[in-house]
Order: sequence, then C-alpha cells, then structure tokens
Amino acid sequence: MPHAVKISDKLVNKAAIRARAMSRSTAGQIEYWANIGQIAEDNPDLPFTFIQDILISISHNDIQMVLHTLGFHENFYRDLNVPLNPEHR
Repeated sequence: MPHAVKISDKLVNKAAIRARAMSRSTAGQIEYWANIGQIAEDNPDLPFTFIQDILISISHNDIQMVLHTLGFHENFYRDLNVPLNPEHR
C-alpha cells in the first residue's frame, strides 16, 4: 500500500534526474535507492556492484543466476524444482 512521506526537494530532484536516465519513475528511483541502502546496511561486506547484479537478476526473474551468484550448489536448484540454465552452471 502506497504511503506519502515527506522528503527534501533536493532528494526528489536528484532522483528525478537519475530516474530519467535509468527509465524509472521518480518514486521507482527512490525505492531502488532504498533497496540498495537496506541491502548494503544488512550486508556491509558486499560491494555495490554485487548488490546491483543481484537486484538486476531479481528484476529479470533470474532466480537461477541469483542463487548461483550467491554460491548455492546445483542440488539446491533441484530441491526448489528450478530448471537449470546450462550457462549458469
């Protein structure tokens, strides 16, 4: 459920600029930044590019790549009944 929150005009303007460049809405850009920030806080040892790759894979519904990137073994995929894509082995 959407909620209205007060944020600075400066942040909204920065998000709007980045959103246009990334083909997102301003709200979508702020949500994207919030997701990255939450993951980074929860996992301070992960590099930014790794976090980005995970979010991109998830957004493309590429669960196999996410699990592979995170180091799960092939049997884990079978237990989930997720078909393996040979290029992700």
